[in-house]
Amino acid sequence: MKKLTYLLTLFLVLSSCSSTKINDAVIRNSEIKYLSDYYTYVFLLRSTNKTTEETPVPLNFSNGVDTEKGLIYEMLYLLRNKTTNEVLYLTTKSHKFIFEGGIFNDKLNLYNRFNILNDIDNISIGKEIDNKFIFLDLNGRKNSKRVVFNFTEKGDIIKFDSITNNYPKEQGNIKKSLIILDSVFATSIKFKKNLKRWVFAWEDQKYNRGGESFDNKEAYEYANEIFINYPFFFIRTTNKQGHFDYKFSKLYYHSKNRKIRKVNF
Repeated sequence: MKKLTYLLTLFLVLSSCSSTKINDAVIRNSEIKYLSDYYTYVFLLRSTNKTTEETPVPLNFSNGVDTEKGLIYEMLYLLRNKTTNEVLYLTTKSHKFIFEGGIFNDKLNLYNRFNILNDIDNISIGKEIDNKFIFLDLNGRKNSKRVVFNFTEKGDIIKFDSITNNYPKEQGNIKKSLIILDSVFATSIKFKKNLKRWVFAWEDQKYNRGGESFDNKEAYEYANEIFINYPFFFIRTTNKQGHFDYKFSKLYYHSKNRKIRKVNF
C-alpha cells in the first residue's frame, strides 16, 4: 500500500506552511474550483482478505472496480473538467489504523453516500492531453519536471496504464522511459466515475463521524467550492458547528496547510 501511495503521489510534496488569515483580499484573490464543473472519478484500494494474530497472513488488495467488498485502505479522486482540459488530482489524508467503523468504512456508510471534502489532504492541478494526465513535479529534480500518467478509458472506468520515468536522463539511473503499473502492483489502478454529492462533514463530539448523528441532516453541509490561494486551499460553510479556523462575513473557513501543485498551461 505504501509503495502504491508513493507512486501515485510522486509529484506531491507533503510540506506544511503557516496559515494565512482569511480576509476579503484573500477571498477576492483566490482561484475558485466549482466541483459541479467536473466529472468525479474515484480509486479505492480494498483489502480482499483479513489478517489476525492467529492467522498472520499478508494482506491482498484489489481496487473498487474489480471488487466491491473489503475494507477501504486508500481513496483517491480524479476530477476532469467538463468543458476544458483541466484535471484535478485529490488525495485523502493517510490513516495509521484501518478498522471496522474507521474513516473510510464508517458504520453508516457515509462514503457510500457522499464525497467528503474535509478528508482531502492535497490537490494537484494538471491537464489532460489525448490519453495523458500531465502534472508538474516540484520536488526540485532537474530531470523530472513533469509526471505523466498514460491511461485508457472504457465506459465510466479510467485505468492508469503507465507513468513516465524521467530519470534515464541522469547518468546511472534506470534505463526505462515508462513504468508499466500492472507490472509493479498486484492490482490495476482503476478509477470509476461517481455521481455522489460533495459535503463537508462535522467532526466534533456532537456529530461523531462514525456515530448515529449522521442520520441528522445537520451533521453535514453540501459544498461546491474549493478556494485556492497558493500555497493553501480552504472550504467555506455557513454552519458554525464543528472545527473551523476563521470567521468572515458570517461564513466559516476550513483551511488546509498543504501545497497546491499546478501545471503551467
